[in-house]
Amino acid sequence: MKISSLEEYGLRCLMQVARAGVDDPQPISGIAAREGLSAEYVGKLLMKLRQGGLVESFRGKTGGYVLARPAGRITLRNVLETLSEPIYEPGHCSKFSGIGDVCVHAEDCGIRPVWAEVNRFLAEALDRVTLKDLLTNEAEARELLLRSLKAQAETDPVPGAFLSPARWQPVAEGPPRA
Repeated sequence: MKISSLEEYGLRCLMQVARAGVDDPQPISGIAAREGLSAEYVGKLLMKLRQGGLVESFRGKTGGYVLARPAGRITLRNVLETLSEPIYEPGHCSKFSGIGDVCVHAEDCGIRPVWAEVNRFLAEALDRVTLKDLLTNEAEARELLLRSLKAQAETDPVPGAFLSPARWQPVAEGPPRA
């Protein structure tokens, strides 16, 4: 998985809004200056975050952006899925059908359940981290991450268990049905 510039800068802009609090709407120009980004790019990012229901905008002299809900109720998964797409989602296989209409592995695919499980595992990890958790220093964020990973390991006690075929959920993809 690779974090895109859209995801990185979008998260950083959202953190600027979160740090300010609900009583201090943040203008695009201020966020852009603090993050070293163009106002146009910050505007694009904030528009995506607004469309995703993570921020609200206010017009006028004292206008700007505030969080749409408390930082403790916005997960890292919410942010990343607003700014991009999940690793694996329904219809994934249809994007990779080669030169045909249907993937040659549509009937029996060893890759599909792995991507689905990796996506589930990542989604669970990202759901454990909120925007509020990120509004801290690096040492505290690292400690939070370690606690989160430990909690996830307790639910998956066998190392590598997330790749165990016994845990795979059936993936409802295959050839189109007539």
